[in-house]
Amino acid sequence: MDILLEATFDDERDARERLEAAFRRSLGPVGVTVPRGRRVGAVFTGTRIGYARVLTVASSGLGFGRSTRMTHRHPLGAVTVALQRQGVASIAQDGRDTVLRGGQAALVDMRRPFAVRQFDDFTMNLVRLPHDVVARLGGALEDATGRVLAPGSGVGGIFVDFVARLADVCAQVSAGIGERLAGHTADLLATVLEEGCRVDGARTDAALSRVHLVDQVLGYIDTHLGDPGLSPEAIAAQQRITVDHLHRLFDGHGAALGRIIQQRRVDACVRELDRRAAMHPRLTEVARRWGFADTAHFTKAFAAVHGTPFGTRRARPLATG
Repeated sequence: MDILLEATFDDERDARERLEAAFRRSLGPVGVTVPRGRRVGAVFTGTRIGYARVLTVASSGLGFGRSTRMTHRHPLGAVTVALQRQGVASIAQDGRDTVLRGGQAALVDMRRPFAVRQFDDFTMNLVRLPHDVVARLGGALEDATGRVLAPGSGVGGIFVDFVARLADVCAQVSAGIGERLAGHTADLLATVLEEGCRVDGARTDAALSRVHLVDQVLGYIDTHLGDPGLSPEAIAAQQRITVDHLHRLFDGHGAALGRIIQQRRVDACVRELDRRAAMHPRLTEVARRWGFADTAHFTKAFAAVHGTPFGTRRARPLATG
């Protein structure tokens, strides 16, 4: 396998940027969090095997995932098998949050937000498959994400054992054998998901209902961004569900619901400011139109979302009165 990164970092920003670059080369665009106040060492090795990519990550305390914003900006049609070889991790997607221990795996749909958090020293194999290869699985995939696949547990156990062995030998096989092994991986994945549907056919219906409800909530948010009273409590009342249920729906979406509302308000405000820049719009008026109390409220939210002050990205001056 090729060494994509082998380094120790003292600077958090440098660590994050180089780790994200390593992930991008092998898995796709993800955001990375690193432990604060301590040195971070990491080793990334990766290779291609047919149409699959195999990445092995060894480090300590990292987190990585894709937020709602990232999935919109950088669409990624892939399914990834995350196999925990050493250490303990949590993995969240589609409203489910589960713990992975050594030898256990979970599926991640890279098209949608997810979050992985490693608690300490760890080694993880990540096997990425093109989503179109498993597109026939449909709703079954949405119902399987964020669930534990453990060795010795039926077809899921066979799949986990196969993926572990694949990660161990992938660098040693020829191109022709690699193509076949990638195909076997996708076929086994299909079998795992089909078995899950047969065991409990209601799972898929429940997952599709959950996805539909999330889409309804996001649609409601987008049409009420200018309402200062837009809040999780107001949304839950409108959808006739509890606030706790609402928050659980978004547990695996890369950001809390309040953060999602904030991001969408900021984006809508910035789009209007850019669209009307030649007219020198008053920042306060535009900010209030999108649910912000005043200019200070907007600029604080912008900095929280983008990590930089609003003034540093303006192409031309705006009236602020």
